[in-house]
Amino acid sequence: MHWPGDVFFGRFLLISLLVFYLWAAIKGWLLNRRGVRVNDQTASIGLAGFLNRFVPTLRNYEIVACAWPLKWHLFPALLRTPLLDFLPLKIFGAILWLIALSLYAWAQASMGTAWRIGTSTDATLVTRGIFHWSRHPIYVGFLLMAWGTVGIYPQPSFILLAVVSTGLLKHQITQEEKFLHRHFGAAYRDYCQRTSRYFTI
Repeated sequence: MHWPGDVFFGRFLLISLLVFYLWAAIKGWLLNRRGVRVNDQTASIGLAGFLNRFVPTLRNYEIVACAWPLKWHLFPALLRTPLLDFLPLKIFGAILWLIALSLYAWAQASMGTAWRIGTSTDATLVTRGIFHWSRHPIYVGFLLMAWGTVGIYPQPSFILLAVVSTGLLKHQITQEEKFLHRHFGAAYRDYCQRTSRYFTI
């Protein structure tokens, strides 16, 4: 079932996903050309890390299925029925996506050549740029993407995916911080005292 405005906001989400994946691919390619192994085979992502990749992939496919639209969906029609049609909520969801993409781009720029997927023993503690205000700006961005999607498509399926993503990201953050405390010791403890886990105002 499609409500007024779904076409515009659906196209907005498709473009946002394209920008997100292109940015990540280009950044990774540029770093690899400089000899930086972004996807380090020695890095550990763990089960939570795997699920934090898998669940957003499901969400992004479902976004494409709703926006294109495609005939095949991951969820039954009952879970794809919008709970309400409220234009301000859709606009708010789009704003969350724009903020999320901005955070992601800023975090990538702040990390420079220190970007890694997973926890790696050659990790570098980055405290400059956006990391001055947030210890996990990329994860904050991922949370905003999940809930921004709910704003644009207020369906039970996306609400369920957003709730699961929130729990997984919180667990992933906790696990990564345990590693960072062990790896950087006092330097990371000092950083935690200065900077909030999510955002310092």
